[in-house]
Amino acid sequence: PKMVVPVKLGSEHRQYFFSKIPSFTDADVEWFYPFRSRDGASFGTAFKLRNHGLQELKGITLTNQGKLLGIRVSDGPLSAVLIDRPITDGVIVVWEGLSQKNLAEFSRRFPHVDQFRAQEGPQFALPQSGQ
Repeated sequence: PKMVVPVKLGSEHRQYFFSKIPSFTDADVEWFYPFRSRDGASFGTAFKLRNHGLQELKGITLTNQGKLLGIRVSDGPLSAVLIDRPITDGVIVVWEGLSQKNLAEFSRRFPHVDQFRAQEGPQFALPQSGQ
């Protein structure tokens, strides 16, 4: 009981239990990509995880297919996604429920995907003259 938190989800308010100990944290985030959610009133974001987080996510999704993965971001509500396949690219998505305040916090803590790509290696560099 000390290691899990009960959460009621869905229209039937079915109770699920999620671990209190995170498998990965904000220290594992490499970049983020915000977007307006389908509800039009809130935002979602995709997070690309660094190697440690990527390996954790891959392991969780390999061994827990058909179960829910709980995601808590900042002060937002717990989101849950159904694990339907192994996630090997290290990208995890919070589909809705985030505010402008959350996005501002993310932009202070993590590079936006566009900033990250602009700083990456030669595939993103402009061609040099004479080459």
